[in-house]
Amino acid sequence: MNPSTLYAYIKAATDLFARPNDPVRLDAWAERLGLHLKDLERINTLACSPTAHPIMPGVPLAPTAAATEPNDARPDPAWAERVANAFTPSPSQAQTCAQRVRQAFSLIEEHDALNAFETTRHARALERAAQLDAQHQPDSQLPLKGATLAVKSCFQVQGLPMTGGSPALDPITPTQSAPCVARLEQAGAIVLGTTTMHELAYGATTDNPWWGRTGHPADPTCIAGGSSGGSAVAVATGMADMALGTDTAGSVRMPAALCGIVGFKPSFGLIPTTGVLPLGWSLDHVGVMAKTVEQVALLTDIMSGQNRIRSASGPMPTPQQLTLVCPQNYFFDAIEPSVKQAFEAALATLQHHGATVQRVTIPELDIAPTLQFMTLCAEASQLHQDLALLRPQSIGDEVRTRLEIGRFIRAVDYLKAQRLRQQLLVALSQHLGPNTVLATPTVPTGACPVQTHLTLGGVRLPIHPALTRCTLPFNLTGMPAVSVPCGEDKNGFPVGLQLAGVVGGDAGVLRVAGVVEGCLG
Repeated sequence: MNPSTLYAYIKAATDLFARPNDPVRLDAWAERLGLHLKDLERINTLACSPTAHPIMPGVPLAPTAAATEPNDARPDPAWAERVANAFTPSPSQAQTCAQRVRQAFSLIEEHDALNAFETTRHARALERAAQLDAQHQPDSQLPLKGATLAVKSCFQVQGLPMTGGSPALDPITPTQSAPCVARLEQAGAIVLGTTTMHELAYGATTDNPWWGRTGHPADPTCIAGGSSGGSAVAVATGMADMALGTDTAGSVRMPAALCGIVGFKPSFGLIPTTGVLPLGWSLDHVGVMAKTVEQVALLTDIMSGQNRIRSASGPMPTPQQLTLVCPQNYFFDAIEPSVKQAFEAALATLQHHGATVQRVTIPELDIAPTLQFMTLCAEASQLHQDLALLRPQSIGDEVRTRLEIGRFIRAVDYLKAQRLRQQLLVALSQHLGPNTVLATPTVPTGACPVQTHLTLGGVRLPIHPALTRCTLPFNLTGMPAVSVPCGEDKNGFPVGLQLAGVVGGDAGVLRVAGVVEGCLG
């Protein structure tokens, strides 16, 4: 297919369905779809196995599927204690809840230029802190007592505007918080405010035309990643102890890696998305960011309901018991050399501690960007036909165009992508087992200035697909994946190591990540 044929297809489809025939919009659609000509061509040439059923979105994990071990598996005492006390300050650093909140708002003011927060609630946070300071419940009942929380602005938070980062949505001030937020608050967390995000969560830079761009903590002229960029910056700078984000193509793990913190995307459906603005319902995950693996483990336990996953269940592996499966294709086809160097150095360190590294080729990975484009483009477009696209003039041009071109994705191509997602899941899962995870770079570059394209290892890609190419396979498959810091690139920016495991194996992935974090220091 050439560009002129693509333009003719777009115009014919627009005429067929009596859409407004605006030459400016036609040109914008053709230009944007033109970036994905190879995807449109590839989906037609790919073959599905006759037994490949579509991945079925919207079916949460059964409660018994959440951990790799039975719920009565004996926990590792040391790991269990670390998880349980992940947010408990040491005696020498003990503060009242009110002191912690005041310190947080002092840092928010100090780092105001980074534009991490969209809205804050100082008075309500201090009021909640005073209530917690007056309580004398055991720490086991309030494991997050006084810990500060930043929430992406696509979550319902009682009393705070939920904007989705766009004026195209009807303004909402929820009367109750999303269940995942409420569970953290019930455990003692104090919400500081909502964070800046890429418009409608549909992008990777958190360069928002309405709320401004979120700057990287180490260099405000560089991106912090997205779409949950404000949440990542809030944690990286200490403004918040923890933060929530959504992850549809890597929007938690990617900014976490760029900002040098831990980001975890659980198995699909483990944490409820009720009260969260959707983007692509078969790809959307609620994710969490914090400074350590045990912290994200505790937060996942709480948000999922503690009977769903016990991060401390089962024995803690030793480094010698770990097997890291490293695909040699796809993840290294477009990568900045110093990022690859940092990743390989991390693998060498883990091998020095006794871990086994297996290098494999998984051909099914190579089509992942095509499957992501077909799936997300169609789902986001259909979703926003009745939401943001009712006010297209109130959407930034980049996101508006991406939403509008979804109407040109054929149903047969969307459905084929869902069948191929299932084949990808099978191909990845066959390499996994107890204490055996996939290991990849989280992002193929370090933080960089905002630009339309990146050149990585000689390969030029649009910036959004470039930043998400390492993370998106695990949204397509619903597999749990965590990013932990593993070094620096040539410019001194953080690099992340991504670990992914079997669907439902969240507890095992987090335990492996805890061991890896300890080895890498």
